[in-house]
Amino acid sequence: MEKAQQIWEGSKGIAEGATQEMRSWFRSVRHDAQLWALREYKHFTPRGELYRRSPLGKPKLNPKNPGFQYVVVGPDGQEYSPPTPGWRCKFETFADLDARGLIDWRYSQPAQVLLLTEYSCGPPADVFTMPRRASLPFTKPVKALVHWWGLIDDDHARIIEPYAGTGTGMDAVRHLNDTDQGQRTWLGIELDPKSVKATAGY
Repeated sequence: MEKAQQIWEGSKGIAEGATQEMRSWFRSVRHDAQLWALREYKHFTPRGELYRRSPLGKPKLNPKNPGFQYVVVGPDGQEYSPPTPGWRCKFETFADLDARGLIDWRYSQPAQVLLLTEYSCGPPADVFTMPRRASLPFTKPVKALVHWWGLIDDDHARIIEPYAGTGTGMDAVRHLNDTDQGQRTWLGIELDPKSVKATAGY
């Protein structure tokens, strides 16, 4: 984002100052839906990369699927106990993110760094060119659904999909759950017998 680059250069490499400027700028462009959709990407890494913070704690307590329990130590030696529901990821995953500089330790709880260059939360495109199943026309691309539903900050979300087709949404939910050990559920609604028959083959 060109404006972010200008703000970073003007801040002379001071991330906190650049973040404040970025917040102010986003407030000034609320009328622009595409820019406003990116408003969570207001933080800067020490290298000047724009990112948003993603919580590492589970969103709610679930006795059947408790979060991971371990203590982590920040760069300054401060210890962080797990939030009440526990961490979302295993310790090895947390350590790997930290080793790659993808943990933000600056606030009361550490959070994952999601770089704007790798994650886009802008309005979905009108046309998709991603690979689709060839079994039926108009199938939805799994990658697009994984991206959209991955933005929901609840790994126990119940996703209801009218026009479920051949079950692409079920694939997407299964992929998300495998990735973060979530417990999302999927309910598909479909009347076309051909689509229902194809879904039943899973």
